Amino acid sequence: MKLVKHIANLGYGSRKQVQWMFREGRVTDADGEVLYADDKVPHEAVRVDGEPLDPPVGLALAMYKPAGYTCSTKDKGRLIYDLLPPRFRDRDPVLSTVGRLDRETSGLLLLTDDGNLLHRIISPKSKLPKVYEVELAEDLRGDEVALFASGTLMLEAEKTPLLPAELQVLGRAGAPGTARGPLPSGTPHVRCHRQPRAGTAPQPCWWPGPAGTGRRAMAAADLHRPGYVVRSMTSIAALPFLPDAVIFDMDGLMIDSERVSLACWSEAAEEFGLPLDASFFVRMVGLGDRDSQALLRQQGIEDSMIEAMAARCHDLYEERTQTGLPLRPGILELLELLKSHAVPRAVATTTRQPRANRKLAAAGLLPYFDAVITSGDVARPKPAPDIYLLAAQRLGQAPERCLALEDSPAGTRAALAAGMTVIQVPDLVHPDEELRALGHRIVGSLVDAHALLLPLLPR
Repeated sequence: MKLVKHIANLGYGSRKQVQWMFREGRVTDADGEVLYADDKVPHEAVRVDGEPLDPPVGLALAMYKPAGYTCSTKDKGRLIYDLLPPRFRDRDPVLSTVGRLDRETSGLLLLTDDGNLLHRIISPKSKLPKVYEVELAEDLRGDEVALFASGTLMLEAEKTPLLPAELQVLGRAGAPGTARGPLPSGTPHVRCHRQPRAGTAPQPCWWPGPAGTGRRAMAAADLHRPGYVVRSMTSIAALPFLPDAVIFDMDGLMIDSERVSLACWSEAAEEFGLPLDASFFVRMVGLGDRDSQALLRQQGIEDSMIEAMAARCHDLYEERTQTGLPLRPGILELLELLKSHAVPRAVATTTRQPRANRKLAAAGLLPYFDAVITSGDVARPKPAPDIYLLAAQRLGQAPERCLALEDSPAGTRAALAAGMTVIQVPDLVHPDEELRALGHRIVGSLVDAHALLLPLLPR
């Protein structure tokens, strides 16, 4: 998607208004370089007036809805969208509430622009458990538990009775263990649980905390803070255990080098008169030298030409990276987190030595790692598991107790073949359906990977 349309869809203005923002130099990259409307820059690297872009599509929000606000975009009076940043009201796709709370009802409310997530939660076919914990202004009559369970309860103006539900009377607000909200002591305190299908149970919900604090459980105090808003990842399974070691790919995951590499290959091919565009070289992302050369041979290119082109590509790459390469967002924070908890760390990269160590040192990352394993250390490069198995061995850890972080399909397959738990953070090449079917975790950034690890680490 073009940058103008992407930024406009985030609510920053109409496309015409966003075009003027580009002309005025208000849109830059992370280093402050002015961007142009036809530049191809990843979402996380774009800045508007020096500030990162709002979260992309796939946003989920949790907020405490105060009484007196309506869950609507069109009604008159105070709306829940008035509590959000103004741009959020103009996003495309729009932010929708996951269910509704009445105007005079207060409590936790979810919003998302992820249509699939919204459907999974609210569709009756999903049979998701829903638990409502409320405090009442008046005493119960005494027959409510049986009435909720009967399946005959009907709301005003409705023609169909509600499905059976379990009602638990927890006590009275103000009694030990039951006080939850601002209502006067003595009011009834109940919980209504709509039963899920057999074999399922309500799961705890985790949300990222304020900037820099990572993921944590939503505290009760947060639910009584009007307008409190947090971000959430959508439908990412929690990690099954705290890994004994974490193994990182390098190019495209930690260092933003894949784009430079592709540009060098494209320029070298053009110099040698070969009709290969960037889309061809994307297929080489994550592959070792032999597999990359095999792809070139499939195009009818002779070995001597491949060697000459590879040498030219190497020279171009060295010229363009003498001053270093930018880091991927979130890598330093993640490495500091693991270092502070003494979790062993290694690199498993197809880049050979000594270039691998030079790139890591230039980026300031080399001191964070206990071992650096390259394709020159193993017989078979990625997607074979050899490099990850050797990395686990060097760290003295069992592969099945290691977490691997990868960006490319080849590297992801290698780590999975080694028996490791894998988090993929796609860069240039996004996973296809076949790769997704392998069941590993796929997240949008290293910030999300940080959020998955944080709850497992000791406080």
